[in-house]
Amino acid sequence: MRVRVPRRSVGRDRSGRGWHWPLAVTLVAVGSVLLAGTGGALLRALAGIAGGDGVVPVLVVGLAVDRDAGGVIDRLIEQVRRLEDGDYDIDVPTDRDDRVGQLATELDELAATLAAADDTNGSTEGETPAPPRGESRFEAVFEDPRMLVGLLDPDGTHRRSNETAMSYIDADQEAVAGVPFWETPWWAGHEDAQAMIREKVERAATGEYVSYEADLTDAAGERFSREGTIRPVTEDGAVVSLVVSARDVTERKERERELERYRGLVNAMRDSASIYDADGRFEVVNQALANFYRTTPEDLEGTQSHLVEHVRESGDGETDPYRELVDGHRDEIRGEYESTYPEASHAVVEYRMTRLTVDGEFGGIVGVARDVTQRREQERRLRAIVENTSNPIYIKDREGNYQFANEASAAFFGLDRDELVGKTDRDLFDEESAASIREDDREILETGESIVIDRTRRIDGEKAVFLENKYPFRDENGEIVGIIGISRDVTERTEKERELERYREFTDDILDAIDDVFYALDRDGNLTRWNESLPAVTGYDDAAIASMHATDFFTEADRPDIEAAIDEVRETGRAREEVDFLTKDGESIPHEFVATRVQTPDGDPAIAGIGRNVTERKEREEQLRERERVLSTLIDNIPGMVYRCANEPDWPFEFVSEGCRDVTGYDPETIEDGDLIWGEEVVDDDTDEIWTTVQDAVENREPFQLTYRIEDADGERRWLWEQGRGVFDDDGDLRVLEGVIMDVTDRKERELALQSLHDAARDLIGTETENDVADLVLDVATEVVDTPGVGIYLLDSETNTLEPTAFTDTFADLYDGPPAVTVGDADSLVWNTFVTETRTIVEDGEATDGTGLFDDGVRNGVLVPIGDHGVFVALSCDGRLDATTRQLVETLVATTEAALDRLESEAALRERDAELKAQNERLRRQVKITEIIRSVDQSLIGANAREEIERAVCERLVTDDTISFAWIGALDPDEESVTARQWAGEGESYLDAIAADGTAATPEPAWQAARTDSPVIVENVVDDLQRKGWRKPALANDFHSAVAVPLVFDEYSYGVLAVYATEPGAFGDLERSVFAELGESVANSITAAKTRQALHAETLLELELRFEDADDLLARIAREADSRVEYEGLATGSDDDDRIFFVAHDADPDAVRDVLDGLVSVSDSRLISDADGALFEVTTTAPLVAAKLVSHGGRPQSITADHTGMDVVVDLSTGTDVREFVEMLQEDHPSVELVARRQVERSTHTRRELVTTLFETLTDRQREVLETAYLAGFFEQPRETTGEELAAMLGVSQPTVNRHLRLAQQRLMEQLFATDSEDSR
Repeated sequence: MRVRVPRRSVGRDRSGRGWHWPLAVTLVAVGSVLLAGTGGALLRALAGIAGGDGVVPVLVVGLAVDRDAGGVIDRLIEQVRRLEDGDYDIDVPTDRDDRVGQLATELDELAATLAAADDTNGSTEGETPAPPRGESRFEAVFEDPRMLVGLLDPDGTHRRSNETAMSYIDADQEAVAGVPFWETPWWAGHEDAQAMIREKVERAATGEYVSYEADLTDAAGERFSREGTIRPVTEDGAVVSLVVSARDVTERKERERELERYRGLVNAMRDSASIYDADGRFEVVNQALANFYRTTPEDLEGTQSHLVEHVRESGDGETDPYRELVDGHRDEIRGEYESTYPEASHAVVEYRMTRLTVDGEFGGIVGVARDVTQRREQERRLRAIVENTSNPIYIKDREGNYQFANEASAAFFGLDRDELVGKTDRDLFDEESAASIREDDREILETGESIVIDRTRRIDGEKAVFLENKYPFRDENGEIVGIIGISRDVTERTEKERELERYREFTDDILDAIDDVFYALDRDGNLTRWNESLPAVTGYDDAAIASMHATDFFTEADRPDIEAAIDEVRETGRAREEVDFLTKDGESIPHEFVATRVQTPDGDPAIAGIGRNVTERKEREEQLRERERVLSTLIDNIPGMVYRCANEPDWPFEFVSEGCRDVTGYDPETIEDGDLIWGEEVVDDDTDEIWTTVQDAVENREPFQLTYRIEDADGERRWLWEQGRGVFDDDGDLRVLEGVIMDVTDRKERELALQSLHDAARDLIGTETENDVADLVLDVATEVVDTPGVGIYLLDSETNTLEPTAFTDTFADLYDGPPAVTVGDADSLVWNTFVTETRTIVEDGEATDGTGLFDDGVRNGVLVPIGDHGVFVALSCDGRLDATTRQLVETLVATTEAALDRLESEAALRERDAELKAQNERLRRQVKITEIIRSVDQSLIGANAREEIERAVCERLVTDDTISFAWIGALDPDEESVTARQWAGEGESYLDAIAADGTAATPEPAWQAARTDSPVIVENVVDDLQRKGWRKPALANDFHSAVAVPLVFDEYSYGVLAVYATEPGAFGDLERSVFAELGESVANSITAAKTRQALHAETLLELELRFEDADDLLARIAREADSRVEYEGLATGSDDDDRIFFVAHDADPDAVRDVLDGLVSVSDSRLISDADGALFEVTTTAPLVAAKLVSHGGRPQSITADHTGMDVVVDLSTGTDVREFVEMLQEDHPSVELVARRQVERSTHTRRELVTTLFETLTDRQREVLETAYLAGFFEQPRETTGEELAAMLGVSQPTVNRHLRLAQQRLMEQLFATDSEDSR
């Protein structure tokens, strides 16, 4: 259901008819404006388009309302004059479907209302009324079959309806008489419609003229749309009846929807469509045309058409084709135009123009255009291809006559192209060939399918083979109108194919002579060629093989390998694979396949290969593998590395077992291939002994045993045990050495480490200090670590350095005293090892150290972090530290870390006890501070003046035993010193002894806090005592710590609070935040007190302020809407938004609304009234000058803004610091200036006290709702804001608003009228 916005009621004076004529003329005038502004739009909107190839014709149908509106309006005005004369029987064109028809309907209904009104006025109680002059007219209108008309009582009770209305329901007049109109069958089953019409009736009963729309269901169950009005009939100013009239607008609604569909169809067209006026300007433009010009339809309408200019220029100089079309001397104009269009680009346009006639009159020129640039370019390219190809191309009609032939065709026949056109195949070929060609053409014409034919012809006595492609040639309707043919001379290719076939037969004979299987695959793996061996081996015949894929010859398990091999050939060009051939009988035959990537004569990739039976070879290989497996199993089960090597100094190996990986870290191939020289891996100290021992054993033909060290693949040293013997030939000569080598590193290192760790762990238990631990660990390290340069760094948390706590003499000699390492030194390996908790190994000087640790010949070392305690450093000038040494170091470090952790745990327990004591002390201080602040807050509750607040704060603070003195001061006007206002405690002499200004080397804390608006903490007054200033006088008064906080509220300063304690450290971070909050509370209380004083004061301080270039909301509205804006009131809500009320004078309300809509800070706005200026209500998040004034105790008397700036008059309490107040405003508005200040007398004391007393009983929400309702005109008569609108303003439901208003009004009434006994309750 759709409901129109109701029109404002029109006040009617029944004492005369002076209102008839102005009202009627107004209706006619409005209708004229509507027709003038929309008639053309209605005409242009009704356009439909029919598609087709080429130029698309356009059908435009419309209502030429704007063409004859003048005559109809004259007729309406004449009928209105008849109404003025009292003649209600008028004749107006209500049957029109345009805006004139709507206006006529309104006028017709007005006549009926006037007739009914005169009928009512003519009757009195107890007498039979005389027939009124308009009674016959009223009855005629009432029974108008085109309208649904009914009469209601003012309370909405149905009295009677006409026959048309009754036809829509299944009931008679008696059944609906006396029933509320909204409960009648007309509205049955439509709850929303019932609620709507009831609300409309109630409004009409108040004298308002109401209109409505509704979608309903008639008695037959059919949906229909109704549009109507409810008119009050008054007598002596009272409504005595209601006239309900309605019209069935179902068909109009359907036409409107149809019109919208047509409009969408036009805009959805791909072709450009438009309507031009007689001068060639655009009147209507669809979206496609706007897109072509790269603009919008709105911007294009009214501009001159580039195409129309071209059409006019295309005449012979004496005639104007476009004017001839406008004048009706032409039916249409069509053509093609190539140009560069303004705002578009170069294009070829195919167009058609036709004349639009509406009711016999010229209605415009309809133009449709299509961009054929791309099509023309494609045709040009196609023509170039056709004309430059060496193949004959031709087109013949259905009778076989040549209609087109390219140059190649003409050259083929030896004719000119013009000579060829019109001939038939009989003119060009012998009878037999022509008949064959004609038969082919007939097949294409009948089936509509293309064909490809090889045809042999004799040319100059030689046979020639042609490949002909023929296609059906269709027109734009898809009908076959001829044949398109392309002929290619393939004589040479055919001869090559024959030669290739002969060569293929030759190669087939060769391949069939090979015993191995030959095969060829296409890119997908399908067999394309094979020799006779493939069917012989697999058992498949050639027909079966032709349909098989390469993987079909293998088991499911082997197929992935075959597919992988095919992919490998594609990628690398070659592949080899051994797999079993699966025969047709299911037999598996081992084959080795070798494949190579090749290319077919057509250039396509392919695969060719050979498959060889490897059954015998597989059997021999299996026997060999079995023997090797037995031997390998035997060797692999021997612990260590089994070897065979030559008796040479470098011990070159011929064979090593897999055990070499565990022994050396190298794989067998590396050792056997000579990439690793064993003699170089042996530690130099052991080389001579190994050679001597082996040679002695060989000479004596005895086994030998060795224990020596090597460097493994990781560069670490290993202990090896070796046992071997020489192998001699029959002549007694030594052939090789064979034996086994085992890794015994773990055993050797375990022996050393166990003893050292046992001793160290036992001794570390008795250590009591870190130095004792370091010294003991150093002693152990010198015994077990294979390097003399050992140092132990421990973290000194006081100096933030890693100090060399214990070190060997060699370590000290390397650096003339070991260097300390600063925490955070990124260039130090000691620091990096510590912070990353990662072992650092340096070999051959590969790492650099910013502290010089690896200078002076030290090129190897290991650094191991000792947990969170420090770093163990072992350095070597001789060589790398082997794995055993590093492992011993790490083991020793682990023992050291455990000892230091023990010492740290014991120290942590002691620190924990101290920390618990400190926490208890902090808790005690926090409880005390909380009690003090609570006491101060209690003192602020009842204070009514600034002096009382300041005095109470100081007195409450010094009640604490640790606080000796407290005072509150304020900056002097020159802001160079602080003057005390209130103080309490023992220390008044301190104020006389100090200068609370910035002249001292260390300014007094109160002066610092006042100047910086930040808290200042002095934990110990003794610090920096030698500098002159306030500290010595403070100590003289037994002040040992101090805190000073500013008293600031919303950037307005009330001075500073300074507090002094008798103990050092009494004020820390906790006290800083607590006292800072206290400062804010004191400032807030002073502001509240000043506000109360201002409210109750009769003598006030009035300030006149001028804001130049103000950016306040009111100033912006005045400036941008070019109006004068006056402040009306302010309502603050519970959230961050403010609701301000203002009146805009000399401005269009729509202009003000546009300004408000453009402001991001405005979340809601509403025009309340425009009776005397435009009264607006605006909800905004922007900071307002009015809100600023109110929050600081001010009472705005007036705020006026215009395009030059903003003037403000505000009342303040007489004790307000004007300079501070203005500076506070300048923080947000630098341009504000004080124009005047004066003392004024306001006779508001008694009223303000009454208002304050009344409002004390209201909650904040109740007061907000009440104030907003008042400012929004809710209590005006008639109301300027409804309850529903008020609820929307406040963001709550209407019942909630009603409840708040009712409770607020009840409590105000209780304050005004309740008796003393009721008050006592």
